[in-house]
Amino acid sequence: MSQFRFADLLVVLILLTGTPIHSAETSVAPAEDPQMILARARAAAGSIEEQALSLARIAWPAESVSVDHDLRARARQELENYGEDAWPALRVQLRLAPPVLRADIAAAIVGARRRHRHGLPPEFLSALEDALWAGTPDAQRIAMKELSRYRYPPALLPIVDAAQADPRLQRPAILALGRMNDDRAAAFLGEFLDRGPDIERRLAAQSLAQIGGRSLDVLRLATRSATKAVRTEAVRALVPIAGLDDLTVLHEFVGQHPDDGTEVVNPARDRVMFLESLLEAQQSQATVPGPN
Repeated sequence: MSQFRFADLLVVLILLTGTPIHSAETSVAPAEDPQMILARARAAAGSIEEQALSLARIAWPAESVSVDHDLRARARQELENYGEDAWPALRVQLRLAPPVLRADIAAAIVGARRRHRHGLPPEFLSALEDALWAGTPDAQRIAMKELSRYRYPPALLPIVDAAQADPRLQRPAILALGRMNDDRAAAFLGEFLDRGPDIERRLAAQSLAQIGGRSLDVLRLATRSATKAVRTEAVRALVPIAGLDDLTVLHEFVGQHPDDGTEVVNPARDRVMFLESLLEAQQSQATVPGPN
């Protein structure tokens, strides 16, 4: 008599009882509460620094593993609440996490800053500088905006390097450099004023005017350009802030290029008239004899 194999017996039992039997491979365990997972991770980590690093690894896994979206979001939120203790972990994970996650890490760096109430920590600025070097374009945009807000001088050259390496970053870089108020950006901005696309050219002229100081020399020189688009953008940016030092260049522009367009020439002419009247008033005051 043939013997039943175990598998045959299992089929018979199923047919007789009508009871479904699930294997261990197909069973689905109930999802664990994300708060419990995070609490267990913090408890296992120990120190504050280790806790922050553990949360960062959950929020932005270094390897391509499937992590529950809600769990990652909660880990990021908790990490931001660590304030200044979060930045070392964020800097580590910024280099380890896949590029697709790095913009979110840069945003978390800014989020942790909002929860810090005691001045402007150097670690925060250094973390953003890391995002300029190691980040994706989206992460670099976030870093440029924040670093320029605080006029962080070491960021100027990394911003220029990032814009030169990736054309997608040129526009945010031009805007950031204008906010930084640093004359060292004049040469870079001058290149865009001279040879950039129309929008970048206008933004570069505006950023040069915003910086002021020696950067205005670039605008003054550009008002004499043989290229109409260059000189008109330079004049547009210079007219609202022009002082007596700019009277000569504006006077030359109005006299030599009256056909460059009324929207540019008329404001320049009005500014020349105002500056001439201001100069006359100053000269009159200087020639008035004082009391005997």
